[in-house]
Amino acid sequence: MLNEQQVLNFVKTRLGYPNLPLEFNDDQILDYIRMNTIPEFSKYIPDVHEVPLDTSDPRSQTEIDNVFKFYDPDDLTIIDIVEVYFSMAEWAIVGHPIIGLFGGGNEAAAKYLQQVDEAGTVHKWAYLRETYEFIKPNKIRIIPVPNGPVTIRYERFHHPDFSTIEHEYIKMFLDLCWADVAIWLGGIRKYYRTINTPFGEIELNADDLISDAKETRSNIIEKISSYPPSVIVDRG
Repeated sequence: MLNEQQVLNFVKTRLGYPNLPLEFNDDQILDYIRMNTIPEFSKYIPDVHEVPLDTSDPRSQTEIDNVFKFYDPDDLTIIDIVEVYFSMAEWAIVGHPIIGLFGGGNEAAAKYLQQVDEAGTVHKWAYLRETYEFIKPNKIRIIPVPNGPVTIRYERFHHPDFSTIEHEYIKMFLDLCWADVAIWLGGIRKYYRTINTPFGEIELNADDLISDAKETRSNIIEKISSYPPSVIVDRG
């Protein structure tokens, strides 16, 4: 699990610390990453979370009967809804089998598959089929209003402690953190060319730092923007 110290160590080491002093302290670096890198990374690879929604709860209700509020437990920015899981009642109404097979051979399996297929077709055009619409920043319109609680699966910004960055994306996220901070730092360093260190005067080369960071950032954004979205668009 990624944490604040790991992010700091990676960024500062790639920037030459401790051999090269940094113009920003740890808190400033972390705050900059939280305000810039996390929102940008989350646009392409968000954290996917689930929360229950009780439509009878006054906290969830709005002035519009079929529009409800839902809340992220960590107060993180909600990006979009991936899926809403309703009860099985509507499926039972359109004839979907209540339970799966417990045996019975080919004939029973064929009958079961036919029932599932027919129920899917009826459900697609059923009058009671629930539809939903995400209304930013944290509302959902559901038609018709469900009779009981539902579960909302949604995309959100990653947690500011970096714990929600999945293992397979950690390296790309760390590289993006470095690139963002390096561009920020390079903009400051363009105002002076050298810095005194215990090892003597060092040429800062701000333009090279910015150029390398922008290239790294562009490559990462290009790569993660090609990843398939969590929200699947279904037509037909």
